[in-house]
Amino acid sequence: MAERAAGGVHDRAGHAPPVDSGTPTGSDRAGGSDHRAGRAAEGTAELAVDGLRVRVGGRAVVRGASWRLAAGELVALLGANGAGKTTALRAVLGLIPRAGGAVRAGGDDPARMP
Repeated sequence: MAERAAGGVHDRAGHAPPVDSGTPTGSDRAGGSDHRAGRAAEGTAELAVDGLRVRVGGRAVVRGASWRLAAGELVALLGANGAGKTTALRAVLGLIPRAGGAVRAGGDDPARMP
């Protein structure tokens, strides 16, 4: 049974409950099960990006980005200026070459679509 204590909710032994930081764990990145609702599971992803790497002018701009999106899911790609957001999206769409990784949209690679 949880009791309200100074500084938050703790069980009788004084332990705080686990907190979901929202940061993917290793199993999430590898396509493992994901406990968060709304997240596309492996096999159901409309868009799957795994280990995306992009180099621009010999410099690594995107290093190992991975995500999965279900049909109709809305997300935001956040980062500081120059972090590689636009570069990542251009590489996903096949507008610039990828240095590595896999991209699947509905089972196909967007870079190979007409």
